[in-house]
Amino acid sequence: MINVLRLVDLSDITRRLNRLSDPVSTAQPQLRYQFFTANDGKMYRKSDTWRSVMKTATIPALRVEPDLRRAAEEVLNENESLSSFMEASLRASIAQRKLQREFIARGLAARNEARETGEYYEAVDVHAELEGMLQTAKRARNKP
Repeated sequence: MINVLRLVDLSDITRRLNRLSDPVSTAQPQLRYQFFTANDGKMYRKSDTWRSVMKTATIPALRVEPDLRRAAEEVLNENESLSSFMEASLRASIAQRKLQREFIARGLAARNEARETGEYYEAVDVHAELEGMLQTAKRARNKP
């Protein structure tokens, strides 16, 4: 097999990649990659930079017991504010609830389909199939 190297203007590619990596307006910080070309003609990625989008909405103040505030402050990471911790917690909770609602919707849809078709499976059979899938995955992962 012959590899063919096509010469291109790396500065043009650099501009295009920087434009593509520029995040569109969202409500959360985005990781932005910056590319540059060096004198050796190779393309490199600069250190990752975080670019925050201006926050324009507010959430009502949260009144809590002093013990809860102390507990939250104790688990803050270095250079993390209570506000950023609360925002991250809110985002995680929203994502978890969306997943939970989707899971319940799929379960109800499966129940309705089973009622319509009359096709049900014994738990023992389902567990055996899952166990077989697990063993197959373990064997595939342990192969040298």
